[in-house]
Amino acid sequence: MNAHFFQTIRPLLALFILFTVLCVVFSGRLQGAGIDAQVVIVTNLLLFVITAANLYLLNRNIAKANPNAVIRGMMAGSLLKLLLLAAAFFIYLIVVREKRNAPAIYIGMGLYSLYTWIEVRTALRMNRKK
Repeated sequence: MNAHFFQTIRPLLALFILFTVLCVVFSGRLQGAGIDAQVVIVTNLLLFVITAANLYLLNRNIAKANPNAVIRGMMAGSLLKLLLLAAAFFIYLIVVREKRNAPAIYIGMGLYSLYTWIEVRTALRMNRKK
């Protein structure tokens, strides 16, 4: 990994740190509102890792001359992210059964939208530069 990649994921890292700090600092208030902060933190971590990996692979594909490889890579990465998160969601439902925390799941869905928006914006910026 090079310095350019770390500069590329800077907005992603900022979002990850922001939500993690907010969940840790306001965990008491979240608990009072019926939101499990641990579920939100794990979802945030999972989204960060998957999105960073997707951007890393996209960064490698952009260097290639074939523009179709970039599009295929972006679509495959988005599909992989969706499938991995769906699998994590179903594992969470199986493990906790009746104790599931719907507000934390909804916050995770919102985080998914934010991470996807940042990923697409970053990919478009990377494509414009190359």
